[in-house]
Order: sequence, then C-alpha cells, then structure tokens
Amino acid sequence: MTRDIISLNGIDWKFEKFKENQGIRKGVFRENYDFSSWKSAKVPGNVRLDLISNKEIDVPFFGKNIKKSEWIENFEWWYQKEFEINDRNSDLRNKTVQLVFEGVDYLADFWLNGQALGNHEGMFGKIIFKLTNLKSGKNSLVVKLAPLKNFKNRFKVLKCQMSFGWDIAPKLKTSGIWDDVYLIISDKICFNSCYIKPLLNNNEASIHFLTEISNDLQKEVIRLRITIQGKNFNIAPIVHEFDVEVSDGTNNLEQVVLLKDPKLWNPWDKGKPNLYQAKIKLIKNNKVIDEINDTFGIRKLEFLRNSDNPKHIPWIFQINGKKEYIRGTNWIPPDALFGRIDRERYERNLKLAKKANINLLRMWGGGIREKREFYDLCDELGLLVWQEFPIACVQKVGLNFLVNLPKNKKYLQIFKEEAESIIRELRNHPSIVLWCGGNEFHAKDNKHIIEILESICNELDPSRIFIKTCPYGGDKHNYDIWHGMGPYSRYLANKSPFCSEFGVSSYPNISSIKKFLPKKELKPFGDAMEFHAPTTLNFGAHFPHIKRYIIPLKPNDSLESIVQMSQIAQGLAYKTAIEHYRRLKWKNAGVAFWQFNDCWPGICFSIVDYYFEPKLSFQYIKQAYQPILISLNYNLRKNFNKKDKRGRFKNKFEGEIYIINDLSKSLENLELNIEVMNEDEVIINNNYKIEKIEGESCIKFNDYKFEIPSNLDKAPKIFISLSYEGKKISKNQYDLSYFDNIQSTAMAKLNTQICDIIFVGKRPKPIRYLQVAIRSFLIALFMLIMMIKVSILWRKRKKVINHS
Repeated sequence: MTRDIISLNGIDWKFEKFKENQGIRKGVFRENYDFSSWKSAKVPGNVRLDLISNKEIDVPFFGKNIKKSEWIENFEWWYQKEFEINDRNSDLRNKTVQLVFEGVDYLADFWLNGQALGNHEGMFGKIIFKLTNLKSGKNSLVVKLAPLKNFKNRFKVLKCQMSFGWDIAPKLKTSGIWDDVYLIISDKICFNSCYIKPLLNNNEASIHFLTEISNDLQKEVIRLRITIQGKNFNIAPIVHEFDVEVSDGTNNLEQVVLLKDPKLWNPWDKGKPNLYQAKIKLIKNNKVIDEINDTFGIRKLEFLRNSDNPKHIPWIFQINGKKEYIRGTNWIPPDALFGRIDRERYERNLKLAKKANINLLRMWGGGIREKREFYDLCDELGLLVWQEFPIACVQKVGLNFLVNLPKNKKYLQIFKEEAESIIRELRNHPSIVLWCGGNEFHAKDNKHIIEILESICNELDPSRIFIKTCPYGGDKHNYDIWHGMGPYSRYLANKSPFCSEFGVSSYPNISSIKKFLPKKELKPFGDAMEFHAPTTLNFGAHFPHIKRYIIPLKPNDSLESIVQMSQIAQGLAYKTAIEHYRRLKWKNAGVAFWQFNDCWPGICFSIVDYYFEPKLSFQYIKQAYQPILISLNYNLRKNFNKKDKRGRFKNKFEGEIYIINDLSKSLENLELNIEVMNEDEVIINNNYKIEKIEGESCIKFNDYKFEIPSNLDKAPKIFISLSYEGKKISKNQYDLSYFDNIQSTAMAKLNTQICDIIFVGKRPKPIRYLQVAIRSFLIALFMLIMMIKVSILWRKRKKVINHS
C-alpha cells in the first residue's frame, strides 16, 4: 500500500480548562475518562477562538475586550479528539504509524489511548510521534497545554515574540494547536523526508534528491522511482529509477537527475515562476509501498558586492544571471490568533502585495514561521522570501536595555531543534532566498545563537546564504523618521547598501475602524482608539508622532480628516524614502518598508489593514515601486510657498530627473512629459525625447528648473509621465506646496546612534551600556521639546482652521 494520510483537523475536538496540575490529578489523560461535558473546539485553532465559539468570551479585537480574556493565562488547557481507524488500516502491526503536529503553542504533553507519547516545548517545530498503540476502531488523543502565566519573559521562550506586546500588536499571549494535525500510515519501509536541491549550470540542471528512508525490517534492495513533471506548465513526465539498498534503521540517500534546458523559476517581474512537481516512490516486489510528492523550482541565486566597505556583505540579488533590485516589504502574521490563519487570508494579502509591485517579503523575526500555504503561494506568485528565525529586538528600555539570549543547555537544545525543523520544512521552496538569524539583536553578544544557526544552515541548506541578524553587514533600519521624529528630508542622508526597515504609522480606513470600535468611541484620540495603538516605547507612542507628521497637511479635528491625512503622511514618507534609495540603484541594492499587513485592527505601520482594505499609502507604494520609475530629486527643506513683499515666490524649483528601469530589457524611443499644474490648469508643459534606457539601470536624465508664477496662491504640483510605443508606462507626481515646518534632526541623529550601538556596536558591553544610557537621557529631553513643539503647532493649526 502507499501511505495513507488521515487528517485530524476539524470541529470535532473538545477542550476544557483546569488549574495547574489539576488535570493530571483528575486523570484526564486516561482512556476511560468521561469527556462528555467538555466544550466543542476546532483544530487548527486557539483557546480564545474556541472560547468565542462557545460564547464564553467576547470577540477580543473589539474595543478593549482583550483585557477581558487575560484570565486564560492562569489555566492549563486540555484538548481531546476521538477518531476511528477503519478496516482499510486494520492490520496496524505491519505498518509504520506516525502522529504529526505541524505546530503547537507552546509547552504540551500528549497521550494516545491513555499512553503517554511525550512532550514538546516550542511553537514552530514539527512534532512527530511514532505510534505503537493505535487501534482499529475508536482512539482517543489528548493534549495538555501548559499555563501561559509560566512564560513571562519572551527572551527565554521560542514563541511568537510580538504576542508579548508590540507597537504593531496587542499583548495577546496565545495557546492552542495552531497548525495541522494528521496521521501517516505507511509501510515498514517508508520516507521520512526529501530535500530537493536543484543546481543550475548553464543550460542544464542537476536535481539532487536527498531522501531519508526509515526501515523497520531487515536490509534489502528496493527500487526508488522519481517522476518529474511541470506543475504550472506542461512537459512530458521524466522518469528515473534507481535500485537502492536500505539497512534497518534510518537511511540517507542521494540520487541525481539531470534536466536539459530546464524551465526556470523567476521572480514575477523577471519572468514566469515555473514550478516542477516531483513524485518519489518506493517499489518492492513491483508494488508501490510508499510515495511522497513535493514541488520545487530551478533557479540560480547569487549575491554581488555593491560596497567597497569590508564590513559590508554583498547585497545585490542576482537570480538566473539577472540582477534583481529589491522592492520589498516587511510581513507580519496576518492574524494575532494564529490558528485562524488560512490560505484565503494569505492569498488575499499576497495578491495585494504583488499588485503593489512588491517583489520580496521579509519574514520578520518577531512573528511566526508561517504555514505551508504561505510559502506555496509565494512560489506560485513569484514573490521572494527573506526568512528569519524567531528572534526579535533583544534589548529593553531602561536600565537593562542590553540583553543576551539564554545560554543554558535546555534553551539552546530547544532553539536548535526548532530552527532545524523550520529549515527542513521550508528549504524546498524556491521563493526563499536567504536565512537570517532574526531581528535587531547584537550578533557578537549572541554568538552562541549565531553559531548554532550558521552551523545548521550550512548543514541542512548550503544552497542559501545565512545573514547573522537584521540589520547587519551594511543593512540599515532607518527610523530617523518616526522614532527620531526627523523630517522626511532626513531619509536623503542615508546611503546604506540595503535598507530593510523604515516606517511611519497611520490609521486604518473609517470603514475598518467602525468594525472594531463602539460608535461612542469613534474619536481620533480617544481611549479605545489608543488601546488599538499599542506601544512598547514611551518615545514610540503613535498619537504624538502621527500629529507631528500630519501637521504640514493641515487636517481638521474630524476622525475622517485625521485618518486621511495620516495615510497621506505615511504615503509621502514611503515615497520619499523609496525614491531616494532607488535613485542610488546598485549602490543601494534594495529596500523593505515597515510594514505591509496587520495582525489585528489598529493604528499601525501597514499599508493594508486587518480587513484587507488598502490605505491611501498603498497607492504611494504601488507608484514608488513601479518597475520603471521616473523620480524627481529636489531640496525637501525648501518652502516653495514663501513669497517676498512683492508677492513673488522666493524659491524657484531646481531638481534632477532620474529614470530607473528594473526590467532586464532595454527600451528605445521614449517620450517624457512634465506638466506643472495649478489646480486643473497646466502652467508649464515640457516634452523630451529619450533614445534608450538600458535594462537594470538608473540614470540621471536631466536637470529641471522653473520659476513659480507669482499669480499662484500656493506652490504648484508637478506631474511626470513616460510613454513607450504610445502607451504610458510610468507616471509620478509631486506637490510642492507640502512643507514640513519641523526641520529638527537632533533627535533623529541620536536615534541612529543608539540603534548602531545596540545592534552593531564594537566596544565592550559596559561602554556600550554607558553610551546608550547617555543618549537615551538626551533623547528623552529632545522628545519633551518635540512634544511641546508639536502641541504648540497643533493648537496653532486649530486656530487657523477655526479662523478660516
């Protein structure tokens, strides 16, 4: 027989709470225990989701309801499922039976038919039990989840870091069986796993199939058959057979299949993401005794240097011989209740990401290892994935801001096992282009973790590079704007070879806000709204920062105006940063703004909210990430609205026109049009002929200057478009009337210094501690000054509005 996979997912689970250790004392794990009074549950799921469906708690994301369910952390939660094994699988003595949990949160014990199977700590690793006591007929599976109150320090657990509270997520520690559960019933000789490693050399690919085969019988020779065919394209099946000797125990084998002129997997903006399907069978006495199927893609991945600085690592992504400028974003889990995440939630978000011209998703270390469907969709859509391990922000605010991860044997063993499981599960996905140690921690201070990760990445997946942490090796997290409260012009000061984080927060759409706040709480700066704008840093609070960045846009006091202006301010920030970095193309190899999506409804850095509603900033990203971009570089510190006593504008416009082509092909005979407009009136119109734009290039095309006509009330807007063969292929616009009247950069500079010391500082820890302490004191003073300044300008804005 081939393997039989029996899903244990479903709505026929049961659950109940007990005080700590009470369940054991009551013998809940015993086969004859009476579960009839237990409540219904769903797997994959989550304790809170099951309590909601049983009407025992209110929906957590509405208003301040999360606080009402914090009591669940004090209890252990027990889950039970009764299932039947039918006649087809009645002869279990001659079978290999495995019980698989893809993800359990967090510390769990397992029993089948009253017999202990073992326990597991860690949220992300696959859990496999080899069963000897599965019965024909009815079986009872029991899982105990330890109380969350026992896991107070996020640095000491391999659990989703953001669930402990973040500026993008509520404090919502989760517990549950959050990923798939199933049985595998197979022959005594069967596959454990298969690592598919394609190597491309010119027009030929060698596909290495590294299989792990378990044999509970004596040594013998069997046949291994590999069939390769197209998954999203048609080719005649390619079949290869090998006679292999399998000893009793675990066997690691490697077979190689050569493919001539293979169809390559490409990121969506460089070609088609061609995928192959492999069927691998074990044949004994002319009968198939086991079979596994998996998808793979063939591509050549290289990294090229873009900096002469020896401290910088190579940052230019080259895929199949073509350089790929990274137009990226940061991804967080699409639901803070992870058991609710499904293919539809992934697909809706990922299709929007592609629509926004995004080509890479950075899987932030403070989130989760996403479910298989996420990576399948990235493979299919041609989206690149930067995969981090579950580490984030290993520092605290206050007297203990330089923190190291634990060094005890138990933690390191759990960490190693979880990381190994993540690599084994994900390494066949062509969309994944690199492994990264995690988010914002000091690589040298935590070298005990780096050494583990570097070793297992080299052992289990040498085909991809490993980056120690993020940021690292020239990468930058640029929060001079937002945390440092600097003006958008501050983005232009950074020339890093890569920038994997920068962001500004905004409100979700009005239609979304009405879904998570009571009608009486629909106030822009009310208590309930603030609850949905969490922060872990006093200087990171959303409200004062949003006010600081929307003041130049002159909002009124209505919720509608605050929402709209916050989204525009966010869009302008992302547009400014992205266009700056793209004008540095190949000196800078790419960017990833913070962030794309939401894990709950709230005020956040996302451009798509929890309900899949794009914000206005989504359009700014879509335009800034056009594969072919026209960009104006000009002095953002100039106030183009200023007039002299005679009514003439003081500052004339002086800028530079850049054209960036991220496509591989060159374009010839193009036309560039520039219109300077006052409301609906064109006051200046210029046309230019462009002979050729090379592929993968960035050029400064021309200078552009003009005097602003004195008869205008305010500075005009500039609209630019690029046409090819009679069709517009790129457009952009700039509102010269926008001016940020808070041009202070002192706090921004301090913010950069603090981040550099914490993440990559080379001095001994006590000296770094003192450096950060002094700068933190200074930044607190500047923060106070900035808050006073923002408050004054906010009141002045109201007076102007009321007067008008």
